[in-house]
Amino acid sequence: MCINPSPFSSGKITDIISSEKGLVNKYIGDAVLAVFGAPIEMVDHADAALRAAVKMQEALKELNRKFLANGTPTLQNRIGIHSGEVLAGIVGSKVRMEYTVIGDTVNIASRLEKVAKDVGQSIIVSEQTQGRLQAQAKNVEFLNEVRVRGRSEPVRIYKRVS
Repeated sequence: MCINPSPFSSGKITDIISSEKGLVNKYIGDAVLAVFGAPIEMVDHADAALRAAVKMQEALKELNRKFLANGTPTLQNRIGIHSGEVLAGIVGSKVRMEYTVIGDTVNIASRLEKVAKDVGQSIIVSEQTQGRLQAQAKNVEFLNEVRVRGRSEPVRIYKRVS
C-alpha cells in the first residue's frame, strides 16, 4: 500500500496501520509505504490493507470537519493498494541498513497512489489485491484499466464502494 497522507500526523497513520497488523516501512516525503503480510505472513493482508485505508479516510473526514469549523482549508489524501511478491529483508551496507520491501509490487502500489488522483478516487485497489480480498470483496467494484509507468500491460483498478 502506498499512501499520500499529508493531512495526518505520522503517529495517527502509524496507529491506524498498526491496528490492522501492518508495518509502516518508511516515510517518503509526504507519502508512507505500509506493508501488510511481511515480515509476518498474513492470510488476510488484502482485507487488512483496505480496512486501514478506510480508517485513514474516516480520520481525514474528522480532521476536515475540525478544519471547516475553524475556517481552515480541507485536505485530501490518496491510497494505492497492490498485492504481490516482494523482496523483503535488510538492505544496505555496514554504514546504513534498513528493513524494506522492494520490487514491482511496491512500484505499482506507488503508481496507483498517483493514479487515484487522476481518476478522482481516494482509494484504488489493483486487480491482484481485489482477487485476494475475502471479507472486503463486496466493498470494491471495477473502475477502469490504466497504464502505469514501467508496465507494458494496463493495470485493472477497482474503487471502494460503501
